[in-house]
Amino acid sequence: MHSTETQQATNMETPQEYGLKKFVDKLYRLKEKFENKYYRISGYDKYEMARSFNIDLAATLFEVNRLRHLQGTHFQGPSNNRERIKKQIDQLEEQLGILIS
Repeated sequence: MHSTETQQATNMETPQEYGLKKFVDKLYRLKEKFENKYYRISGYDKYEMARSFNIDLAATLFEVNRLRHLQGTHFQGPSNNRERIKKQIDQLEEQLGILIS
């Protein structure tokens, strides 16, 4: 019975961890959509924009994963990090829409 209690305790996420996990999931969906749709377009006429998108996406993923790791070590970061990341994701979604249109 003790192992079940321990397993449940380790499976529980704080609301902050859950929110960051949602950001990571959303970023990976953006990456997959980009890879599936942009590379099918012939000509690659938006190369510089696609390059910038990839760099920004990787940087945002790195940032979110870094925050997730820090929260795992009891880091309580300011909530403006969450807002900044949300804005970055919104910008990435907008850029992706332009790239695959």
